[in-house]
Amino acid sequence: MQLSGRKALVTGASRGIGKATALLLAQEGADVAVNYMSNEGAASEVAEQVRAMGRRALVQQADVADGEQVNAMFRRIQQEWGSLDVLVNNAGGRCDGPLLELDDSAWEQALAVHLLGTVRCCRLALPGMIEKREGAIVNVGSTAGLRGVRNMAAYATVKAAVMHLTRCLAFEASPHNVRVNCVAPGITDTDFHAVTPPEFIKHSIDNRILLHRVGRPEVVAQAVLFLVKNDYITGEIVTIDGGLTMRIA
Repeated sequence: MQLSGRKALVTGASRGIGKATALLLAQEGADVAVNYMSNEGAASEVAEQVRAMGRRALVQQADVADGEQVNAMFRRIQQEWGSLDVLVNNAGGRCDGPLLELDDSAWEQALAVHLLGTVRCCRLALPGMIEKREGAIVNVGSTAGLRGVRNMAAYATVKAAVMHLTRCLAFEASPHNVRVNCVAPGITDTDFHAVTPPEFIKHSIDNRILLHRVGRPEVVAQAVLFLVKNDYITGEIVTIDGGLTMRIA
């Protein structure tokens, strides 16, 4: 898929991986809807950078955990641009703590943001893609969903669900020439990991990450772009983790 003139929505696009992805899609020629939950100023700055490249940008607040806000976001995109060509489900957040310390509300929030938020956006983006018989969806998972992480049971579980959803949806969308893939970042230099204990990151760099460095949001965005543009890949989960989860015999 060539991106010139295409319309993309990136959720959680005011910072980190979402911001890097929005800017890279714009660099490739796409108009970008920049979704944010709370930081309007940061989202507006991303939109201005998109416009500086000669692309159109929409700034749209919506908490993907709230179905009505997601519906309103898609109504505005439909009114302004019509249907989407690209959807990147990146919005998320931390949910830390051992299982015995996580109450139902913590689990419900993790599910609402990561899993149901992704489901809602896919459900609203797909009809337009199916009608055009072309489209690309990329979900953002995590290596935590592949191997688990201590004291992050809820987060790892919902990210695993997002990755399994990706594969199920790839089956449903493929007859309509719509592709669904997923990226699974490892430890990446974003606000998400700003609160990760430094000793954990250092141990990972020294002993677990084969390339001995953390990732950057831009390298994850490059993987998203690859999955968007390559029209013969669907149902895949691409890890971007410096070798963190590689199986060694």
